Amino acid sequence: MVYVIAAYHDIVHHIYSKNHEKISLEMLMNDKNIRKFFSEEQIRIMTEAVEDRRASSEIQI
Repeated sequence: MVYVIAAYHDIVHHIYSKNHEKISLEMLMNDKNIRKFFSEEQIRIMTEAVEDRRASSEIQI
């Protein structure tokens, strides 16, 4: 799951870096082959993680 999250998060970064996670999220949700390997619950978790993981977040810790 971690590999899928990381791969999908940045899959379109080179095309549209500003909101690439939103496009990547759509791609993951529409990937019919992913359902061969993961349950709907796992896919839900991965889609949330793809959208939430943002290294360039404005929040500074």
